[in-house]
Amino acid sequence: MKYDFSVLSPEEFEEMVNKLLSQKDIVVEQYRMGRDDGYDGYRVKIPEKAMIQVKHYANYQKLKSVIENEEIKKIKKEQPEAYVLVTSFDLTHHQTVELKTIISTYVKDAVVLGYKSICELLDNNPKVLKSMVKLWSLNAELIEQVLHSEKKSRFYQLKNRFDKINEKFVTTPDLKRIQKTLDEKHVVLISGEPGVGKTTLAEYLCFYYLALDFDIEIFEGDFSRESYNLNNPAQKVLYYFDDFLGSNYLNCISDKSDSAIVKFMNAIQNEPNKLFILTSRTNIVNRAYEYSQPYRNYRLKQSQYIVDVGKYDEITKAQILRNHLKLSDLEANCIQDVVRLKKYNEIIRHRNFNPRLIEFVTRNVNFEDSNKSYLDFVKDSLDNPKEIWHQCFTAQLNQFQRLLVKLVVANRNTIEEKYLKSAYERAKVLYSLPIPEQERVDYEYTLNICERCILNRTIEKISYPHYHEKTIVTVFNPSVSDYVLPSIKNDAELEKLCSALRTVESILFIELMDMKNEQKILKNVLRKYENDEWDDAKLKLMDCLNVFENIDFLIDAINHNDLVISQRNRDTLLSIISKTIDKYDWSDFLNEHIEELQDDSAGYCNIYEVYKDSPFCQESVLEKIRREIVNVLKNGVNDRILESFDYEFDEDITEGQIYRRFESIQEDLGQDYQWLDDDDFEEIQNGINASFLVEQISVQAREDRWASERDDYEDEVITSTLSDAEKIDRMFSDLIQE
Repeated sequence: MKYDFSVLSPEEFEEMVNKLLSQKDIVVEQYRMGRDDGYDGYRVKIPEKAMIQVKHYANYQKLKSVIENEEIKKIKKEQPEAYVLVTSFDLTHHQTVELKTIISTYVKDAVVLGYKSICELLDNNPKVLKSMVKLWSLNAELIEQVLHSEKKSRFYQLKNRFDKINEKFVTTPDLKRIQKTLDEKHVVLISGEPGVGKTTLAEYLCFYYLALDFDIEIFEGDFSRESYNLNNPAQKVLYYFDDFLGSNYLNCISDKSDSAIVKFMNAIQNEPNKLFILTSRTNIVNRAYEYSQPYRNYRLKQSQYIVDVGKYDEITKAQILRNHLKLSDLEANCIQDVVRLKKYNEIIRHRNFNPRLIEFVTRNVNFEDSNKSYLDFVKDSLDNPKEIWHQCFTAQLNQFQRLLVKLVVANRNTIEEKYLKSAYERAKVLYSLPIPEQERVDYEYTLNICERCILNRTIEKISYPHYHEKTIVTVFNPSVSDYVLPSIKNDAELEKLCSALRTVESILFIELMDMKNEQKILKNVLRKYENDEWDDAKLKLMDCLNVFENIDFLIDAINHNDLVISQRNRDTLLSIISKTIDKYDWSDFLNEHIEELQDDSAGYCNIYEVYKDSPFCQESVLEKIRREIVNVLKNGVNDRILESFDYEFDEDITEGQIYRRFESIQEDLGQDYQWLDDDDFEEIQNGINASFLVEQISVQAREDRWASERDDYEDEVITSTLSDAEKIDRMFSDLIQE
C-alpha cells in the first residue's frame, strides 16, 4: 500500500516510526527502482542499543547534508554501537548504500530504512495505522482498508460535518491523556477557554474510535432518555455531545433532580463498550457545578479534562503555526516574512496564542483589507483578539448581512436554515431597513456573502428516529459571538431579534443575557403572536411569563395538531399544566395525551398532586397518571440501584444484595410518593434485572481495581539531541523551501 507521509508533521512521523519499531528486531531495507535495479531488499537486525534518528524530508540532498554536517557530530559525541536512520524519502539502493557508508565510518553497525520499508511495517501493523488518523482519514484507499464496510458511510457523514480534521491538525499531548481517561472512566468532559481546540480534539477522537469499530452517535440540542439506547451491551458506541452546557445550561440550573445527562453518564460508566465525550467552556462548567445539585452529586469535575494551550510546549505551538502557514492561502511573501525574520518565535510565545487565532491570521480573506503589513496584522490580532472580527463585520458586510449574523448569534450561534430564512424575512420588516435599488438583499445571496468570512453552512445527515437531512447555519467560531454580543445587548435589539426568530433558543438567549427588563422584552415578543398562532417559542413564552389567558386556544391547537407534542416542548407543556391545572379542566387532554407527555417521575408526580386536589379531578384520569408514574419508576429502577452504590462497587456482589439495596430505595420512594401502595412497589420491583446489575457492578469493580493497580504507561520515546530552538528553526526552514 502507498502512503502519503506528507500529511504528517515531522513530529507525527517520528511518533509513528517509534510505534512501528518499538517491538521490532528484524526489518527489511527496501528501495525504490533506480539505475541499480536488482535489489528488492535486505533483512537486517536492529541492535538493542542503537541510536535511532527519524528524518521527515522530501529532498535527498538535504537529507544527506544533514547526516554529514549534523548527525555525524552527534554520533561522534554519543559513540553508539549502532545507528538506525529512518526517513520518509523513497531511497534507491544506491542512496541507501551511500548513507550507510557515511555513517559506518563512525559506528559498528548502520541500518537505513526509507519509504518502502516504513510502508511494509505499516502494512503489517494495522493497529499503528488506525492510530494515525490523519494518515488514513485523508486517503480514500486507506479509508477502504481501515474501516469495515458498515463504518464507511458513517465516516463520510462525519467527514462532511467535521471540517477541522485535516493536515492542519496537530496531535497535542492532550490526546493521550484524554484517551486514558476514556479507557478508565468511559466519560470525559473536555473543557477550556474559547479557541483552544476542544471541538477539534473531540472530532479527532471520533475518527480514532471509528477505526476501532465504534459506532459514533452525536447528541444535539435538548437531551432526554429518548436520545440514546443502551439495550445492546455488546455494541461499541462512542457518544459525542459538543457544547453540551450551551444547549442544556438552563436545565442544569433549574436543578431537576433526575437530570437525563447525569443518569446517562452514570449508565455509561457501567458499560464496558460505551464511551461518552462532552465539551464545554470552563467558565460554564464552573457555573453549572455551582448551580446544579445533580452535577455536584455526579462529581462532574472529576471527569473534566481542561485543555490549556498555555501549558503546551513551544514545539507543539510551533507545529500548530507551521501547519496553518503551510496550508494557508496567504501570499508567499507573507510566509517568508514570518520565517526569514524568525517571527514565529514571537507568535508561539505570545500570551494570547491559541489555535483559533492562528486559524484567523492565516486566512487571506481576513488580512487582505487590513491596510497593514502582514506581521503588523498578526501582532495586532494577537494583542487584541476580541477585535479580530471588527474589520469583517463592519467593513466587509452591509447592514442586511450583519442582520443575518445577529440572528444566528441570538439563536445561540446555530440555527436550522429553514428557520433562519423565515426569521430573516421577518427581521427585514421589523428593522424597517430601506431596500437598496441596485443591491441584492435576498436570503440566499446574503448568506453566501456571510459564508465567505463569518458564518458556516453545513448539511447534516440524521439517522434517528428516521433518516433525513437538514442544513445548519452556525457562526464561524464562538469568537464571532463574543464580538457581536455587545452590539445586540439592549432591549430594543433583543426584542426585534427574538420576535423575528420565534425559537426557544432565542428566548433562552435573552434569559442568559440577564437583562434588567427581561420580562418586558419577552412580553412584547409574546404580544406579536395572534391567538391562533402556535409554536414551541410561544409555549415557552407563556410558561416563562405565567401568561395563561389562551389555555383554551392551546388545548384546541394540540387537539387539532396545530401544535404537535414533541421532545422539545413537553417539559414546557408539563410546566404549564402544573401551573394551571387548578384553574382549567385538563382532564380530557390528559386522558388523551398523557403517554405523549412521558417525562421523569417527578414531573408526573407534580401533576398528580395538583390534579387530585383540583375541582376538575376525575378518578379514571388520576389513575392513568398514577400508572404512568409507576411505569416510569419501574423502567428506571435499575439506574436508581446503580446510582445508590455511589461508585463503591464490589466484585463479589450477589443478587440478594441487589434486592436488599432496593429495600432502602423503596423507603425513599415511599417518602417522595406517599400514595404508592404495596402493589405499586411490587410492580416497580418487577423491573429489577438482578443478574444484569450483578454483572455490571462486578465488571466495574474489576476495572476500578485494575485501574488502581495499573502503573501509568509511558511510551518509550526516542529523543533527539537537538535543542527545542533548533527543532523549531528547522521546522520553519523546511516550510520556506516548499
